[in-house]
Amino acid sequence: MFHHYSHVSVDADSVHIAIIEPGNILPSDVATRPFREAVQRLLSTQTHSPEGIGTGTVRTGVTTSVTNDLPDTVVVTVDYVGGAWRVTNGEGTRRVVVPPNDRALITSTFNVDEADLLDMPNIRLLATYHGKELLSSDRPITIFPTEELRAVPDWNVVGPWPVGEFTPAMFPYYEAAAPRMFAELGPSGDASPDATYRVDDATLQWQRVAVSGGNSIVNLDTVFEYPTPINSIAYGTAAVWSPDDRIAYAALRADDYIQLTLNGEMFEDGRIFRTRPTDAVVALPLRAGWNTLITKTLNITGGWSFRVQFVDPNEELRFAPVVPE
Repeated sequence: MFHHYSHVSVDADSVHIAIIEPGNILPSDVATRPFREAVQRLLSTQTHSPEGIGTGTVRTGVTTSVTNDLPDTVVVTVDYVGGAWRVTNGEGTRRVVVPPNDRALITSTFNVDEADLLDMPNIRLLATYHGKELLSSDRPITIFPTEELRAVPDWNVVGPWPVGEFTPAMFPYYEAAAPRMFAELGPSGDASPDATYRVDDATLQWQRVAVSGGNSIVNLDTVFEYPTPINSIAYGTAAVWSPDDRIAYAALRADDYIQLTLNGEMFEDGRIFRTRPTDAVVALPLRAGWNTLITKTLNITGGWSFRVQFVDPNEELRFAPVVPE
């Protein structure tokens, strides 16, 4: 849908541009700009704060808000597909009819065994208008509200290393597709900030990097020389202090791929995460005191960045680039 089209005519050195609005030459049911903006405001979702973490059974929910600023009625269907979460307030599929200039809330609540918390369903949204599809989406539920996430603010990073042998069609499902993602290229253990690494004729040193802006991203584009290295690997390290032994949930985002090592052990046997279009959520076993977290990110092409945000609503965790002496 679009709100106008342009008619351009050229006569010798003169150029004339006409903006044709709906109801003039085009049919009146072509979307105007206010209509398009109303569609953008139509649907939003908010995850509830999970309750019962640490007890074995977690209770949570999702609320979809419908704001109908359109000139006629909208029908919205919300459905939950797959995953281990169990709906506790009726059927999984909900349907509401929302008149113009009206609002509606569609709330679904769930129970889930904590061991299966990360096996969340997809939420499918469909809005129809005059019997035709107006808007639709199908994506995994966001498990934790954004306001409960705390980013690791400062990192030490080092790189780049060339990825070497790389088979894109097999990656990231087979170790043989990128053996150097599973090799110890440099940092290990506590990743001493004074360590240096030799790569061809270059000496690599750790650099301190703060997350950028409100998105809490570590922007590796600004760390390494322009142009951003392609088919390359970089490491990041941070220390996380916990008041006790616990499972700490964290949201990961990387451009393009990320792998974690926690306290010297590869997380989930070296699993490589691809985090598009949504963050990957992981359960990290922190021990009481300081923990060393190492990220290994792979850039194929284009931008290069990563982010780690811990679920820490009570701000019990502390962060540092390295374990303090």
